[in-house]
Amino acid sequence: MTALEDALSAAFRERVDRPGPDVGALAERAIARGRAYRVRRLSGLAAAVVLCAVVTAGFVVVVGGAPKPLDYSTGTDLAAPGEYVAVSSPMPPSSSDLPVDYVQEQWLYLRSGRSVRLPSGNVTQVQRAGDGFVVVEQGREDGDQRAWYVNERSGAPIMVLDNVRSVAVSTDGEGRMAWLAGSKMYYRETAVPVAPIAATVQPVETDRPAAGRPVGFVGDAVLLADSGPAEPGSTGPERHDLWFPDRGDYVPTWATFFAVYGGRASSELVVAKRVEKRVCLGLARINTLTLDTEACHYIDRAPTRGWVSPSGRWLVVADEHQAQMVDLLAGWRTGAQVKWSVDRVGSDAAWLDRDTVALHTSTGVVVLSPFAPDKAVEYKVPGLSLIVSQ
Repeated sequence: MTALEDALSAAFRERVDRPGPDVGALAERAIARGRAYRVRRLSGLAAAVVLCAVVTAGFVVVVGGAPKPLDYSTGTDLAAPGEYVAVSSPMPPSSSDLPVDYVQEQWLYLRSGRSVRLPSGNVTQVQRAGDGFVVVEQGREDGDQRAWYVNERSGAPIMVLDNVRSVAVSTDGEGRMAWLAGSKMYYRETAVPVAPIAATVQPVETDRPAAGRPVGFVGDAVLLADSGPAEPGSTGPERHDLWFPDRGDYVPTWATFFAVYGGRASSELVVAKRVEKRVCLGLARINTLTLDTEACHYIDRAPTRGWVSPSGRWLVVADEHQAQMVDLLAGWRTGAQVKWSVDRVGSDAAWLDRDTVALHTSTGVVVLSPFAPDKAVEYKVPGLSLIVSQ
């Protein structure tokens, strides 16, 4: 045998001579080890649950924050002094479904639910123009006026006129303006600042009329009105005239219409005139300002207000107690007229579409349509100051 074989034989003989292992002791040790492992496992799970709870609580505190009372909000973002912004106004002082934009105190409330702070609380006109509004402010001096352009989205006001008088603004959304200053009468194509160069464009000017002032627009012409000779019971203008800025200087051609309600077509005006102590509603040629009295429609009471629809089809006239809509395409036939009872119609009106008009009355806004003659929809708006042409 080799030395290696001798060593292996000796090792085997020694192992055979040792007593066998205690199987019971082996089992007890295995059970003990299993119990210890189970205890350690349960303890680990409990610790994990506690850790998860702590982490979750910490997450809630970090993300949600500690409970606290809700912040009070008036629903209106207040601007810094001298800053004007368009803001959300969830609680306007009138019905939220009012179909017109309107002014109350120093705020312009829009149908969209937004409101715009105006640069002055002494506003006499607001007309939509481009992406905003032309706002006319009555100054401190008698007759002195300013005009601003206020963007609807930003609410930022830009002064476009200062120290002028008799500002008239078109109601067609183009922002055309006419006014008096010194011995001149002026016309500007638009008040909307469309480009930096627009501020340098000079308005059209002419000598102002010896009497009278701009009061509006009819087509391309500036409408002028003058009180004229005072008559018993007269409360408004007694004559009107037109100035066409694209034709050059103003040439007086006054006509004795006490009202011009608008244009029926490019060549005709819808007017009111006193004929032998009666009131004639009729059509006058725009170039000559002549009225065919044989085609007059006579009414008993003189209207205090009147408007022609943008389509030129409808005439609305109103006095202290009644509003009447006439289909001009059907002449003056009785069957083409619809009447409603109203209370003291003001100077502001807005055509909501080609056939529907909103009138400002002493109690709010009344919406009239010739296709719904049996009723007028009324919106109560206490303290309403102006409504805006749409």
